[in-house]
Amino acid sequence: MRSPTSPDRFGLPGGCARPGEEVPAACRREVREETGLDIAPRRVLAVHQMAAAGTTAEGVNIVFDGGLVPRATRLTLPPDELSGYHWMPVSDLPDLVAPYTRWRITTALTALHGEAVHHIYDHPDNLTATGDATSWSSA
Repeated sequence: MRSPTSPDRFGLPGGCARPGEEVPAACRREVREETGLDIAPRRVLAVHQMAAAGTTAEGVNIVFDGGLVPRATRLTLPPDELSGYHWMPVSDLPDLVAPYTRWRITTALTALHGEAVHHIYDHPDNLTATGDATSWSSA
């Protein structure tokens, strides 16, 4: 996980695919740019289609299984973009990440542990305190 320049929130490494860039290649590039790690994205664990709201455009966020990173691994962050990182237990998520990030991570973890991949749809502003939103599983 990474900390944006705003030190009170953490998030997942990621970003946008470039024109013509395949999504797994974009994931690999973004993780390398933001952490220094060269991972091979594995299977998709969660898909979050975020509805447009206000000035925010609709977007699709995909969480991949990036494999296991040993806790002692040192990350190399771009100083102009990120201010730090922190390995944390899932129980710490509500206090350290935005509701939609917690939603993506917990949804991805259920798929990682054998449940179906979930496609989640809603805008973060519409989430309840428990993270409820429209969700459906892949068949």
